[in-house]
Amino acid sequence: MKSSLVASSLAVAALCTATTAKAADVWAGLDIKTAYTATGATCNDGMVAQPCVDIYGLKVGDLELPLTLEFWGNIDLEKYDGDEVSKAGRFQEVDLAAYLNLGGYIDENLTLDVGYLEYDYPRHDWETDHLIHVKAKYKVGLGDNLGAVTPCVQAKYRFAGDSKGKCEMAAELAYGVTLAKDVVSDGWDLGFGLSADIWYVSCDGMDRDEEGNKPDSGFACSYLTAKLSLAHFYVGYQHIFQIDDDVLSDEAYDVENVGIFGIDYDF
Repeated sequence: MKSSLVASSLAVAALCTATTAKAADVWAGLDIKTAYTATGATCNDGMVAQPCVDIYGLKVGDLELPLTLEFWGNIDLEKYDGDEVSKAGRFQEVDLAAYLNLGGYIDENLTLDVGYLEYDYPRHDWETDHLIHVKAKYKVGLGDNLGAVTPCVQAKYRFAGDSKGKCEMAAELAYGVTLAKDVVSDGWDLGFGLSADIWYVSCDGMDRDEEGNKPDSGFACSYLTAKLSLAHFYVGYQHIFQIDDDVLSDEAYDVENVGIFGIDYDF
């Protein structure tokens, strides 16, 4: 992994901000999954832990900045047989991101984030991937006790790294509803969520390999995810559908079903 001054600076800035009283809001979450996949491809077919921290609400005086700093990581809890350098209990991937949150200036139900990301691989001698990420979603309420639907589109473009020129695009539709309020105590609401997405991968901008070839472009996969939540805890199930085996190869498509247990909290 090549070191990244930008990623390190973001991490230091985030930690310093988080430790300053009332300087920012912090959201933290942890997913335990039975496997780790990315755009349908299996990165580890065993148990993983995926911590995530978002720092937002940053202020300069009384002015709140439309900025979110994010840390996300994948820790292998089991060694992946297909990866000779993977080790249980170690970070396999660390992602750092900075997002401009522009949706609130347009509509309170709109989320529009434009971000810079880095994918770092501590266990591998791979180049850091640098990406531009654009994501837009709009929450539509269905009325009292009926929940809400949220359509979402996003695109990730890699402008540096081993996969330079690769673009991943997705369309998603999510539904969420509160099934019961104050089940255990105040604030312990029981909720249900269901989402489906589809991923298109474009490799047209990538360089050809030594043999003059480049990966195929097309629809790679679709995810169907269901979650049941109680306050800060949730359990979920995810099924991954392979669409085009020229884009998502049979070799990469090891895992079809993923179980999830998670917890998150706003500080």
